[in-house]
Amino acid sequence: MASAAVEEGNPLLIHTLRHKSTAAHPPRTITRSFPTAASMATAAVEEGNPLLTDFEFPPFDAIQAEHIRPGIRALLKKLESELVELEKTVEPTWPKLVEPLEKIRDRLVVVWGAVNHLKLVKDAPELRSAIEEVQPEKVELELKLGQSKPLYNAFKAIRESSDWEALSDARKRIVEGQLKVAILNGVSLEDDKRERFKKIEQVCFHVVERDEWDNFHVLL
Repeated sequence: MASAAVEEGNPLLIHTLRHKSTAAHPPRTITRSFPTAASMATAAVEEGNPLLTDFEFPPFDAIQAEHIRPGIRALLKKLESELVELEKTVEPTWPKLVEPLEKIRDRLVVVWGAVNHLKLVKDAPELRSAIEEVQPEKVELELKLGQSKPLYNAFKAIRESSDWEALSDARKRIVEGQLKVAILNGVSLEDDKRERFKKIEQVCFHVVERDEWDNFHVLL
């Protein structure tokens, strides 16, 4: 009991016991993830933007000029990310090639179609300015889709496979159409010529929108 009394309250013994306890059970590190400024900015853009909602029919009454720049850019970023992932995982099969590709293209066509329709029926300077600003970025994604060699090679593999004759006529037309579109988009061009093709395509789209034929002739 005397020994217990000596030990009780002895600061040296208390320190030793604490040290042993800490060594046997080291403190746990709790890692907490906090949203980054980029993720918060992205969430702010997506929240309330009608162009980024999963609609069946375009919400024309809700789309305003201020939605176009952030909405289209957020959509293009998302679709480009999906394209990059598809190029990494693509296989020459319908579920691994055609279906995910059509999903990307359909979303772009539907959203851009809604924006372009508004321009035709509800034209205004701020609306037109917003569309003209993001249109080159939209054309750039379309060219990436059309010039994707992994996707082109996958369609080519389907066309040259032994299962080709077993495909329905509709599916054969889709595959052959995709191959033709890729060639027309310059998929087989060398890098420098493909870049020039992109520049010409950008000007062509600009000409269609603005009828600025002089700019077109300068590049030719």
